[in-house]
Amino acid sequence: ETILSSTYDPRPTYLVDEILPQGLLIPVAGDAGVGKSFMFSFTVGLAVATGTPVLGHPVTRPSRVLVFDQENAMPDYAQYLRWAWHGLDRPDTRMVKENFYHASFILGQRNNWHTEAGKRVRDLCPSLVVFDTALSVFSPEDENSNSEAASIVRHIRAIQYSISPAPTILVLMHAKIYRDNWEYTIRGAKCWIGVTDGTMYLKRAEGAARSDGLQNTILSSGKTRAFGLRTPIRIRPRWTSTKDGLVLERV
Repeated sequence: ETILSSTYDPRPTYLVDEILPQGLLIPVAGDAGVGKSFMFSFTVGLAVATGTPVLGHPVTRPSRVLVFDQENAMPDYAQYLRWAWHGLDRPDTRMVKENFYHASFILGQRNNWHTEAGKRVRDLCPSLVVFDTALSVFSPEDENSNSEAASIVRHIRAIQYSISPAPTILVLMHAKIYRDNWEYTIRGAKCWIGVTDGTMYLKRAEGAARSDGLQNTILSSGKTRAFGLRTPIRIRPRWTSTKDGLVLERV
């Protein structure tokens, strides 16, 4: 009766308002080189860790973030982190140290990635967990196998609900375009779409190449349940005036 009352207005706890509700499992797919790692592992990660607005949306509160990174070597990690920090207008470094945890190349073994990942999650109790990327973290024998993907998702769910409140989990993936109808989807097993709480895509925007080498992009939702990203976000990255930071501007 209370749920159906005209005065009842369900609203989840958001990490990033209107984009990332807490407690969801969301694959994020994009082309190679489109900026998935920089946007989600570093810019969104630092924003959530420090309570800094991102992409024009407020962050509810500073929260712990854990990034499992199987993609970026330490020189790249250090540069991306520096670009993101300057791009967010240099949030308090004490908050970064307290809340942003980057685990580099500690997973990737098919039989035990979930054991190590689960231990780290239970030790830190983060609000946001990022796996970058699915292929290199989970090392599936066949990325097109729905049964193997379902098994991976079961392990992720077990990790997610091993702490309370359950964290938001982003799984970064490569995208695929069907040339016959230009439909954009994840690469690999489509089970990922059916058994998770939503999908997001980071796409290259149409238009001529930019002279500064940066790429305009669009963040959109492929599947959204009750809450989450509803309206596509057009993003124009730009360097800071001193060239030491990369700002992701919503346009």
